[in-house]
Amino acid sequence: MEVSKLETKKWSQNLRLVPPISQDMIDNWADSVARIPRAKQSKGYSNFIEGYIHDVEVQNVGRMVFIKSKAYPSMRKNDPPYTQMV
Repeated sequence: MEVSKLETKKWSQNLRLVPPISQDMIDNWADSVARIPRAKQSKGYSNFIEGYIHDVEVQNVGRMVFIKSKAYPSMRKNDPPYTQMV
């Protein structure tokens, strides 16, 4: 699905819309589908744990769930945040 089509639909901050996800499911997706290197996965998890991830929003489209958020790359809150989506 195109990101531009997602942007026109309603996003929600209700994380109950996200189905249960295990670490194994995330690892399998990151390794086989997205092909994200382990170092990037670790960095993403570290950013989440350290509180750099903000404004998490969810959108259900059929059987798919899209999650987007903003991440501050450092403690310098003056820098604009990155926007990411999975």
